[in-house]
Amino acid sequence: MKLRKAIKYMEDVLEHKQIVPFKKHTGGVGRKAQVKVYKFTTQGRYPEKSVKYVLGLLKNLVANAEAKGLDADKCVITHASVN
Repeated sequence: MKLRKAIKYMEDVLEHKQIVPFKKHTGGVGRKAQVKVYKFTTQGRYPEKSVKYVLGLLKNLVANAEAKGLDADKCVITHASVN
């Protein structure tokens, strides 16, 4: 996903315009109609606390790219891992 698109997606999740679909660990996750867009599950949430941290990380990535003279519009997120 491109960096600007990821930031827009995270901001939309905070405003409850888009939803984060849950594929795994779905015990207790409620069903939402907005998940129909993804067509593989009916469960999703708006994890606001997690999204705020990821959004901060993405904005930091934009600042670092601009500081190094890179074009932030061409940056692509290829892998993300959480431990």
